[in-house]
Amino acid sequence: MSQGISKQLKQYLKEVRLLLPIYGKEERIFLKDLKESITEYIELNLGCTWEDVVSHFEEPEDAVYNYITSLDQSQLCKRISLRKTITKAIVIITIVAVVVLCARTYFYYNLYKEAHSQILTHETIIIE
Repeated sequence: MSQGISKQLKQYLKEVRLLLPIYGKEERIFLKDLKESITEYIELNLGCTWEDVVSHFEEPEDAVYNYITSLDQSQLCKRISLRKTITKAIVIITIVAVVVLCARTYFYYNLYKEAHSQILTHETIIIE
């Protein structure tokens, strides 16, 4: 396989990966099988160009669309819903952590100011 086609294959698989709405074990297997199929096709057809490969295996958008439509709809909805839930939980946890850290910083800053104001920096002596 030439280096140009190898680069285009990596780019193709990267585009497919980015277009997948979820990425789990099944999607890794799908990408692995797709890569093996494309590599096998290129090895069997030595004089083929990248356009030949894409016309044989579809554009990345079409490959992802066909993969998603072949999945069980209820399982797909459940996996996407789980992903949304996890994303929301991470966002909420991050916001709570930022608020708590801000409150602690404010508290420690006030403590610092109070301690700093109680330190004697100079002393006045009155001689009578």
